[in-house]
Amino acid sequence: MLKGRRTFFSHRGRDERGAEFAAALFVFPVLFILIIGCIEIGFYVQTRMRVENVLRDAARSVAAEGGDFNIRTRPLHVTTSISAEATSALVSGSTCKVSQCDSGLTPLVKCTPPIVLTSGTTVTCKLAAKYPYKSLSGTLMDGAFGLGIGGILQDFNASESARAETGTTG
Repeated sequence: MLKGRRTFFSHRGRDERGAEFAAALFVFPVLFILIIGCIEIGFYVQTRMRVENVLRDAARSVAAEGGDFNIRTRPLHVTTSISAEATSALVSGSTCKVSQCDSGLTPLVKCTPPIVLTSGTTVTCKLAAKYPYKSLSGTLMDGAFGLGIGGILQDFNASESARAETGTTG
């Protein structure tokens, strides 16, 4: 009687060793790709925000100083334009400072109009070419393994505007 009870109330009717390992083989790769994808998207958004902040500062400076290079408002020792300073904040030679890409592209910052003549003029600073983005995970996020996340992490355009409060005459 005791033996029959043991087989009836036994919770392990068959051998289930290795079931947790088999489940982990399916769960861990998906979990790894999701975590890497979240980190990658975070770095992409950070790169876009840093580029947009450089352009926003350049547009604000051009609008506030009465032009891209205004002798009246810029110190005498400064010999570069605001557009050139913004470009050097984004690239160094052929290396991108923000996304660590080593592309031959040099995204130049161009601010229009270069001379702010009247109050209320809108100054727009934008990239002449797309800003190259180098993903941290390489091609891991492309294809079926990356769930298609790599397709959204592409080179991007950026543009920022500011309105001048005063013109070149003060």
